[in-house]
Amino acid sequence: MITRQINFKSWLTMGSLFLIGLGLFLLFSPLLFLFILIAIYSYFDNITFNKKYKEYLLTIDGTNFFCYNNRANSKDFIEKNILPTLTPDIKVIYLDGKTPKSEYDQGFISKALYSISDRKGFPYLLKISDGQLFDKSINNDFYNTMNQNKDIGQLSKKINSFYQ
Repeated sequence: MITRQINFKSWLTMGSLFLIGLGLFLLFSPLLFLFILIAIYSYFDNITFNKKYKEYLLTIDGTNFFCYNNRANSKDFIEKNILPTLTPDIKVIYLDGKTPKSEYDQGFISKALYSISDRKGFPYLLKISDGQLFDKSINNDFYNTMNQNKDIGQLSKKINSFYQ
């Protein structure tokens, strides 16, 4: 008799849990379905964007970029001392917070900046060659030049040698 009561209670508990679980599943299944659709869309959208990005790199092949950010202690120094020394073929990308400002497509330039492999800090030198992005951080050289009042000519030589 006692085993029947325990057996009945366990079946009742399991049945209740099953019904609650089924109810929750039915309640949240539209959200789950929506989440799956969004994940599938994002996956294919990312594939499409990466294909367009690679095509874009081919269209701007041979372009050189100098990229700096809005860090207060370096922005003025760069604009007064570095930018005037750059050759006209070097395009400037100014990163205002997380927003790149340049004459190029913002989405693709953002992708290029997020793809930087030499993550040592701004400023960065970028060049596109054969549809590939090459990058170099000149952070250490730049801050040594700025903080120790070193000759800007040495930094300019390093910048120009990267683009050769």
